[in-house]
Amino acid sequence: MKRSTMMMLCCWLLLANTAWGEAVRTIGKIEADIDGKHKVWKVLYRDGIETLSASWQSLQPGQRLASIIGFESTDVQFKDSGEAVPDISGPGSYVVVTFGFGPDDTEISYQLPLQEDSNAMVNVTFYPTIGGAPYMLMNSTGTVTVNTIKVSKTGNSIFKGTFSGVLRSFGGRSKKLTISNGTFETGEARFIHK
Repeated sequence: MKRSTMMMLCCWLLLANTAWGEAVRTIGKIEADIDGKHKVWKVLYRDGIETLSASWQSLQPGQRLASIIGFESTDVQFKDSGEAVPDISGPGSYVVVTFGFGPDDTEISYQLPLQEDSNAMVNVTFYPTIGGAPYMLMNSTGTVTVNTIKVSKTGNSIFKGTFSGVLRSFGGRSKKLTISNGTFETGEARFIHK
């Protein structure tokens, strides 16, 4: 299975069991300039549910994967579609920052594109509209630097970093956008038990 496909499945599994309601709160944010236009996305959490939009998991010994998902609006609805991917509706865009790290890493930096023989996993995915296609992926040109990695299997985990590069469209007309000054941070990411 391709790295990008595995990361997308992990993100969708994270969201598949999430039902947002009245008790949604912001636990972090992602910011970036897309072709010069500043965007802010909120990392959301619903009290009382283990699943949230900032998490990490162990994929295999020595390999971990973090996913941080930010939404432009807190008025986002997730409905079970009967498929692995839930139906998502609501206003605005959303972005997913995904990166792999080792058990001893406290920071890590990626230069894109990754070497073909690399086991590293990293990308930034931008969805211009919620529930819509096409999406845009930063996986061939750019940098992702995670300045802070502090993980806990029983409490809150902290991830902070930066990113910049070129977003390329998938599923529609070919399009490229520059994404710059990107930052992400959350102090309440949780470990997902698999």
